[in-house]
Amino acid sequence: MTKVHRDAWMTRTGVGFLLAGFVIVGFSVPARGDRISVRGGGQLKGKLIPDKAHPGQWLYIGEVGKTPMVFKKEQIVQVTPEKSPLDEYVVRLAKERTTAQEEFDLGAWCDQNKLADLAQVHYERTVQRDSTFEEAHRRLGHVLMGGRWLNSEEVKEAQGMVKFKGRWMSPEEKERREMTAAITAEGNSWVKRIKLLRDAYLAGPDSRSKDAESRLMAIDQPVAIGPVLKVLGDDPMPALRVVAARILGTIPGPEASAALVSRFLGEDDQSVRQAALNEISHREKTEVLPQLTRALGSSLHQVVNRAAWALGHLNALATVPKLIPVLVTYEFEVVVVDTPPTGPALGFTAGAAGAGSGFASYSSRSIPMLTPPAMGPGSVGYGATSIPTGPGLGSSIGGGSSMGGPTPKLLQIEFRNDEVLAALVKMTGRDFGYDMAAWKQWLNTSFKVEARPSRRVLEP
Repeated sequence: MTKVHRDAWMTRTGVGFLLAGFVIVGFSVPARGDRISVRGGGQLKGKLIPDKAHPGQWLYIGEVGKTPMVFKKEQIVQVTPEKSPLDEYVVRLAKERTTAQEEFDLGAWCDQNKLADLAQVHYERTVQRDSTFEEAHRRLGHVLMGGRWLNSEEVKEAQGMVKFKGRWMSPEEKERREMTAAITAEGNSWVKRIKLLRDAYLAGPDSRSKDAESRLMAIDQPVAIGPVLKVLGDDPMPALRVVAARILGTIPGPEASAALVSRFLGEDDQSVRQAALNEISHREKTEVLPQLTRALGSSLHQVVNRAAWALGHLNALATVPKLIPVLVTYEFEVVVVDTPPTGPALGFTAGAAGAGSGFASYSSRSIPMLTPPAMGPGSVGYGATSIPTGPGLGSSIGGGSSMGGPTPKLLQIEFRNDEVLAALVKMTGRDFGYDMAAWKQWLNTSFKVEARPSRRVLEP
């Protein structure tokens, strides 16, 4: 419907916008009004009013909504009259209303007859006629602020809120969302770009590879950290993981430092670890030392040793009290041993499903065990898995198997962490081996946080 048509409708009827309340046959939503059969098989519930300004057309009034629908006469197949409040509404609508009170009264009548949307139309017409009509404003949900009646959106604007993608929020939240969207879009663009440079680096010839490497090394924006890790950080080729470490070293800020430390701690290849450590040594110590110190608490001796190697390389003397307790660490490992039949099992037994106690209540055919760590920027995560105990076989922790055969056993393994000792010797000039009591006594009586000249340490 054109604007001229809508204005003519409002002038003729004295109401605002009316909605089409579509109700298709077969739906369980209750509706009242004439049954209007429309060409094509659909049915509506409501009232049709001849459009005097446009002969050959009907205006449809439904029980819900505020926007009118227009039908051509040939679209209407049949109208079956049924009694409803809309019958009286049409009669009341046709009467002339010259005051705001009369408009409000019609709105109130609509409210009483559960025609809520039509009521809103007339309340809006009321305040158009008289902007001081308080009760109409209240029924519209308006709020009086500073001598003005404001609708819900105007209230939020007065409160300093802004609308963003259909939701009201603070300007700061809008800015944050826009920034997040921009970073995501920019990150996707970086992923594509880095993939192209990676392919060029691998494809050759030498001149093309050197050009691609040069362009990779020119990356210095923090937004590229994630894409670099995604494309190059987990590449199966160590040489490309080295390139990733070098790129991260060129990007300023704590985010790049955290990514470097995580790659270092989670890297199995010694050459890649060395490249990452070279870059870490050039970072601000306040950006890398806390993360490396936290890694000393890892349950994996490999991670503990890598962290200690880095701390020694950085001559982080203040971490000596943290290194001493992890000179010797313990891990638990599940091993499967072949045991002969021993009669009734003792301790916690896992047998057939539904039998026994202890692990039997957890699983009849497996036993839980830790998995290797998963590394990410600024974090090291751990998980768990299980190993089978063998179909139909009993198993025990600390006991025997009544049937014998393969049996999983939980063993505590001691690790003397060479790199922890090397870091302590390097930074303190003392060597008490793995005698933790001697180290602790020296720590309590002689330790001072004064940096000693660094010297070369063997790589792990």
